[in-house]
Amino acid sequence: QDGHILVTCWDGASRSGIFCAASFLCEQIQSEGLVDVSQAVRMLKRQRRQLIKDVEQYRLCYELALSYLNSFETYGNFK
Repeated sequence: QDGHILVTCWDGASRSGIFCAASFLCEQIQSEGLVDVSQAVRMLKRQRRQLIKDVEQYRLCYELALSYLNSFETYGNFK
């Protein structure tokens, strides 16, 4: 069922930003079979600059994408 989801946290960007980035990265992996975390974060930051504020949060996005990929037995990242 398609619908809108509201995700929020106390500042509207920190935890909800990580959640939105992780959700977007997983959707991209599912639909395209690959992910460019750097490009995805840039796209999200165009809509809300406060998302992914520091290197630690950026690294967490990479770790979440890698963890999601590792949940499958096999995967490929083809250009």
